[in-house]
Amino acid sequence: MNLLPPAERTLSRRDLVAAALLSAVMCSVFWVFSSGASLWVTFVPGALITLGLVVVLYWTRAPLPAPGRALPVYAVALGWQFLHFAEEFQTGFWRDFPALYGGAPYAPEVFVWFNMASYALFGVATYGVVVHGRRALLLPSLFFVIYGTLGNAITHLVWTVMTGGYFPGLVTACGYLVIGPILLRRMWSGSTWRQVAAVVLVLVVVLVPLLVMLAGP
Repeated sequence: MNLLPPAERTLSRRDLVAAALLSAVMCSVFWVFSSGASLWVTFVPGALITLGLVVVLYWTRAPLPAPGRALPVYAVALGWQFLHFAEEFQTGFWRDFPALYGGAPYAPEVFVWFNMASYALFGVATYGVVVHGRRALLLPSLFFVIYGTLGNAITHLVWTVMTGGYFPGLVTACGYLVIGPILLRRMWSGSTWRQVAAVVLVLVVVLVPLLVMLAGP
């Protein structure tokens, strides 16, 4: 049960500004620390599309998700992400991913710490948003939904086609073809499957050309 009064369950203009600032910070960090163009074609568009969804939630006055609907599925998705990380780490994603875009391998220890810190941030942000109504934290919470689940599924399938074989992380990424749409609908109160499909379509239209065109020879 969500105990917040209705007026506090929708986004304000201040929340929208906070989301824009967080998106700008995230994009700047991804741009600077990207190995080659690897994060430019993945995390940067993911953050911008997430911001676009926050704008939609603001304009439609969509309420924050109810804890009972959102948290169990979010927990499943985060748990699955640990399995996905294990597959990626074991099979050399930290090496093969940046190599596709002209970059040097990410140091394994950096790859581990970056992912673990990100998962902690996603969990804390989501708990703050859903349980305590900390609306300014919505962007990092939704970033995991948009890119961490849906984007992961799309990008790994594209990379597999591009390389003509298994790409590190593919098996567990396919789990997000099921988890991702369900999680998005639970986090977007009042949404329909058609709206979820529209978000997936935007991701495909934006990500696929970038993934293909900016790949190295």
